[in-house]
Amino acid sequence: MGDAAAPKLEGNKMQFFVVLPKFEDEEGLYQESDEKTNLMNITDRPLLFYKKPLSEVQDVYTQRRFSDVLKAGSFISVSDKVQRIFFELGFQGVQFIPLLVNNNGIHDGYAFMHKIATYDLLDPIASGAKRFYDGNFARVLHLYLDKSKFESVNIIHDVFMCSTYSSKFICNERVKKALEDANITGIEFEPVEFSS
Repeated sequence: MGDAAAPKLEGNKMQFFVVLPKFEDEEGLYQESDEKTNLMNITDRPLLFYKKPLSEVQDVYTQRRFSDVLKAGSFISVSDKVQRIFFELGFQGVQFIPLLVNNNGIHDGYAFMHKIATYDLLDPIASGAKRFYDGNFARVLHLYLDKSKFESVNIIHDVFMCSTYSSKFICNERVKKALEDANITGIEFEPVEFSS
């Protein structure tokens, strides 16, 4: 995995990237069929479920191929391969919540990526943020971070979300490199953009 295990640079001396879903050939879109998943949108505290939530491929899709990163709205579910990379390299900022995947049968080994690290970095005006409710914007037109906020905070996590917009993960260059070096499918990265 190259230099992915190099010593961690603190704060903002690294490059950061928005984590985006990438559909692979013949891959379907998933939906969450368990109300417990709603908790993951409203809290950044660690969660414990006594029964695994269920994610199902949507019936309108005939495509049934798996990737390492399954797409389900604003949720990201990852394979055990991704989880192992995080555990082996000690990446911090997310909790993996095991789930069952229904795709022509029940499959184990996937987990929701649940945010436990958030930073107040969103520039809501430049991002075109809409519908602020219960401490969170429901939508942004384009994710822009506030440069002054970014430079004033010490980012100590490898993966995080903006505290006022919890639909996009942001990761540092170590995470990006480790996932790319491992040929993780179903994901791509764009450099973080800052408002002027």
